Amino acid sequence: SDSYLEFTSADTTPGQGIVVYWPSASNRFYNLSRTTNLLGGANAFIILPGASNMPGTPPANSYTDTLQNLNLYIYKIDVHE
Repeated sequence: SDSYLEFTSADTTPGQGIVVYWPSASNRFYNLSRTTNLLGGANAFIILPGASNMPGTPPANSYTDTLQNLNLYIYKIDVHE
């Protein structure tokens, strides 16, 4: 009950995208997905290219989403063994 997963930060770099950071464990794998519309529910999230089954790299993982524009994006991370 004391365990939870959350993003620790996100940095934007104009012209290069956004870098998302989260804590990780070596015995876990992570999928990072994003959507622009929460009304679409879980099916609205699309796993980002190269962001499926990423191995944990303690103490933290990161992913650079090379966006062409900085619209409103909602990210979701899933973890599994």
